[in-house]
Amino acid sequence: MAEDALSAWRADIAAGHDALLIADRWEMADAINIRIHAESTEEDTPAVAVARGHRVAEGDIVITRQNTADIPTYADRTQKVGGSPVRNGQRWHVFGVDTEVGRIAVQRLDDGAIAVLSDDYLREHVHLGYAVTVHAAQGVTADICHALLSAESAKRAGAYVGLTRGRATNTVRLCDTRTGEGDHEHRETTPGLHTARRGTPAEAAALLRGVLGRDDRAATITASAVDVDEERLPQQVAELRRYHRAVTTRLGYEHRIDCDIAHDKSMHARMHADDRALVEVLAAAARHGDHLPLEQVSEPTRVAAGVSKVVATLDAEHYTPEVAAAIHAAADTADRAYVRTAAVPTTGQANLAELAQRITEVPAAPRGAVIVVEDAAVADPADLAILATALGAAHGRLLLIDSGQHGPARRLLDGLALPWDEHTRPPVDIDDPDLARAAERHRYIAARYWRILTNPPTQAQELDRGLDLDLA
Repeated sequence: MAEDALSAWRADIAAGHDALLIADRWEMADAINIRIHAESTEEDTPAVAVARGHRVAEGDIVITRQNTADIPTYADRTQKVGGSPVRNGQRWHVFGVDTEVGRIAVQRLDDGAIAVLSDDYLREHVHLGYAVTVHAAQGVTADICHALLSAESAKRAGAYVGLTRGRATNTVRLCDTRTGEGDHEHRETTPGLHTARRGTPAEAAALLRGVLGRDDRAATITASAVDVDEERLPQQVAELRRYHRAVTTRLGYEHRIDCDIAHDKSMHARMHADDRALVEVLAAAARHGDHLPLEQVSEPTRVAAGVSKVVATLDAEHYTPEVAAAIHAAADTADRAYVRTAAVPTTGQANLAELAQRITEVPAAPRGAVIVVEDAAVADPADLAILATALGAAHGRLLLIDSGQHGPARRLLDGLALPWDEHTRPPVDIDDPDLARAAERHRYIAARYWRILTNPPTQAQELDRGLDLDLA
């Protein structure tokens, strides 16, 4: 099994990958390290002694086993910029060996930093790093990891390490040396020796489940007593378990209450912020926006888009490519800036707040810009308020395309209730009395404008001025 892992490791290295071998015993890791070193170097190659009885030559991979800030590191071989300190679990490539002084020049595999390791640190805290143990591998990462674990002694934590060190691929090979009576196990044919046999994937999965179920972490009395019948427990332990159950139940209940309260507060704060944004959009909607002639568009889209007010919503079903092209053409004809954007812009596209900033920073054009926000329900209400306010000051137009779907701006779109919109809905209830009065005032101004526009008063009505004098 070790030979299989070593062969797979060699293939990965030949393919240019950073590969790592993990064993659950130092005896196995040392044997693999020494073998790889012997195969990759000549006998007369200059080498220095390091920890664990290893010898290191140029071209070897080593691992540092203790944090230190006493060894200078550099970002590259120019040695002009300092690098991050030497840390436990970091692997390095040896590119220089000084046998007279007993030091090695190394380059870190993950970031290319270089350092010189020597003296006691080299002899005590550095060794070959082709293979490491599960414990030593906890801070190590590589492209591909091959783990060798004992099926009868490996623990859950060790399997976790072996299955998570590789960034691209992790492979675990399990060795089971226990003898058995069945033909499917290693049968002892010679005293003291076992006949090795490669198992099936199903057998490997069964062994891995056994490893994952073996957890040597310390357990409390309460945890150990959870699955035991209460009648079989000592009285003190049974009472402790009942007390623990009562306390956890009460704490769970209190936690749910706290979560509900926090959720209600958060929702109330969010609704208050949405209502404030709604009032700001309504204030902009009541302002004059330069007329946008749309003779080629049918009603009610033509009315909603062409009204001389800043804000209007259009039904997404009626917002066809032809309508979008007509709005663009009308803006070009009127020499007005035109922007068609998604509520949540893609990478590289300006968001709504940035568009508003550009409007306020650029000197006022002869006529206000026309901005179309598609799928407006998913926009941030605060961004819509900022954009509407900026366009209100510039006499521009903000056309909000409403698909009717839920989203952060759903409450705002429903609460506009502008009479010239394609779909008007009943106004939402606003808890804050000041915001409610402000919203009602802006809606009244919009309704009065629309009433005058669609039903102009007669001469007698002008003279009457609402005094009911019956001058007709």
